[in-house]
Amino acid sequence: MIALPFTAYGHRLLFFDDKALQESRQLLRIKTHKREQQDKRREQVRHFCEIVSTELTKRFWDHEKHKYLADGGVSELWEDHAKTVKHRAFDLDQTDLQSCIEFLIDKATYNAIVGKPLATVWEMAGERGWKPEHKEANKALPGSIILLEMKKE
Repeated sequence: MIALPFTAYGHRLLFFDDKALQESRQLLRIKTHKREQQDKRREQVRHFCEIVSTELTKRFWDHEKHKYLADGGVSELWEDHAKTVKHRAFDLDQTDLQSCIEFLIDKATYNAIVGKPLATVWEMAGERGWKPEHKEANKALPGSIILLEMKKE
């Protein structure tokens, strides 16, 4: 039987060897740092996807309002008419947007994407070796959407 450098004490480990304690702390710091970096990247990807989704919804409603007013609708009644319009949110999961942004954040940086239009982001990812899986669905996303920076808290 091998003697371990620690013993279990409730839900804690009690180390007998100071060197083993320091090594385990270092491993935990490394693991924690990696997890924080992954969480940060996921948050950045989610932020950019939300920008695209919000912009698509905004453009949909702007287009519907313009159509309504062009057909002779009264602007005061737009709110009531808007309640009758069915809006199906664009399904970004059918596109490669998330994988493209993840790829770019890993290969370039977050700052390389900020302030760029979506068309430029697609090009940047392609230049760095990213291959899209849903080319036709990606073309449905307007390339003029600007990916803005996250707000600092």
